[in-house]
Amino acid sequence: MQLIELNKNEFDDYSKGHPLTSFEQSSNWAKVKQLTGWQAHYYGLKDNNKLLGATLLLEKTLARIFKIFYAPHGFLLDYTNKEILATFSKEIVNKIKKLGGFCIKIEPYIDLALLDKDGNKVIDGYDNSYLIKDIEELGYKYLKHKDGSAKTTSIHTMFVLDVEGKSEKELLKNLSSSARLNIRQYKRKGVSVRELKREELKEFKRLMEMTSSRRGFNDRSLEYYESIYDAYHDDGLIEYWCAEVDFDEAIDNYQNIIEEANNNIDKLNEKAKKYGDKFNGQNELEEMKKRIISAEKKINNYQALKDKYGEETIISVNSFLYWGSEEVISLYGGNDTEFFDFGGAYAMYWHGILEALRTNKKRFNFYGIPDNLHDKNDPSYGVYETKRAYNGRVIKLLGEFDYVISPLKYYLYNILLNIYNKSHN
Repeated sequence: MQLIELNKNEFDDYSKGHPLTSFEQSSNWAKVKQLTGWQAHYYGLKDNNKLLGATLLLEKTLARIFKIFYAPHGFLLDYTNKEILATFSKEIVNKIKKLGGFCIKIEPYIDLALLDKDGNKVIDGYDNSYLIKDIEELGYKYLKHKDGSAKTTSIHTMFVLDVEGKSEKELLKNLSSSARLNIRQYKRKGVSVRELKREELKEFKRLMEMTSSRRGFNDRSLEYYESIYDAYHDDGLIEYWCAEVDFDEAIDNYQNIIEEANNNIDKLNEKAKKYGDKFNGQNELEEMKKRIISAEKKINNYQALKDKYGEETIISVNSFLYWGSEEVISLYGGNDTEFFDFGGAYAMYWHGILEALRTNKKRFNFYGIPDNLHDKNDPSYGVYETKRAYNGRVIKLLGEFDYVISPLKYYLYNILLNIYNKSHN
C-alpha cells in the first residue's frame, strides 16, 4: 500500500462515491477554505491501482510557527479495517512531519450509534463508539469535556430524516400533526418558495442576521455566503432558496374562505327554515360564522403587512447542498421573526425533503441542533423542537481527534487558542 497525491478531480470522484462522504471532503470546500488561508492537499492510499482510502488535507500556518493540518470530516476509508486505517494514518503522519506540521486534526463523518428523535440509543441499533478506542490506539488524542462527551469546534449533533424508499405521502403522514398542518396551510397564507439569485444573497444575509441575533450565534459575512455559492453552485451542488409571502394572494385565499362559508351559511339557513325544531346544524352554522370572523381578521392583518412591506416579502431562507448519493443538507437557514406564523420554515424544510426524494438521496439532513438536547434554555433549543416535529433521528458524530507531532508546539498553540477564544467571547 502506498500513499500518493491525487488531483482534485480524482479525489472528488472518490469522495462522492464513498459512504462516509461529506461536502467538506471536496475540492469545493477547499475553495472556500482557501479564502481564509488554508492550503489544500489531496492524498489517497493505493494498493494494486485500487484506492483504499483518501482525504482532503488542509494546511495553515498560524503565528508563523504553528503549521496545523486538518482533515475535515475525514478520513474517507473503512474504519473497521484496522490495517487500512493504521497504514493510512501512519503514511499521512509521516507526510505531515516532512511538511513541518505539529499536529493533524481529524473528525470522521461517523455517528456514535443509532439514536431516535430524542437522542436516545435505539435498542439493537448499531454502535460505532468502539472506533474511538481504535483511533486512540493509533496515537490520537480524543478531545472531550470533563463529562466524557465529545469536545468539538464544528457541527457535532445533527437531525436527519431518512427518505430512501419512501413516498411523499408516507413522509407527510409520518410528520407530527403540527408540522403536517403547517405544511398543508402555508400556501393558503400566500407563501411560496423560489430559488434566490446570487445578487439576492443580501436578503439571505439579512434574515441570517436576524436569526443569529435572536439565537446568540455569530453570523457569517455576506462574502462568506457568496463564497459558498461560488464554490458549489456552478457544479450544481448548492442552491439558496427563500419562502416568500404574496399578500394579495393570501387575501384572495381568505376572501374565498369567507365566500365559501357564506354559501354554507345560506344553505344551512334554508335547512333551518325547512326543518324548524328538527334542524341539527346549529353547531356547523356557528362554526361557519367563526371561520368568517377569523378570515376577516387575517385579511386585515395581511392588508396592514402589505401597506408596510409592499405586495411581497421574503420571510424565510435556506441553503440546500446536494452531495454525493447520501444526502441533501440544510446548511444555513434563517427566518424573519415577524412572520413566524406564516410557516416559512416549514415550507423551506418540506422543499428540501422533496428535493432529497427527487434527487434519490438517502436522507435529508436538517444539520445542526444543540449537543445537549435536554437544555431547554439553550437559545437553539427551539430549532431542535422544529426539526424534531419531522420525526427523524438524531446523529452525534464520533468527535475530533488530534495526532500530536510536536508536544511543545501543541501546548503553546492551545494556550494561545484559549486566550484568543476568551478575548472573542
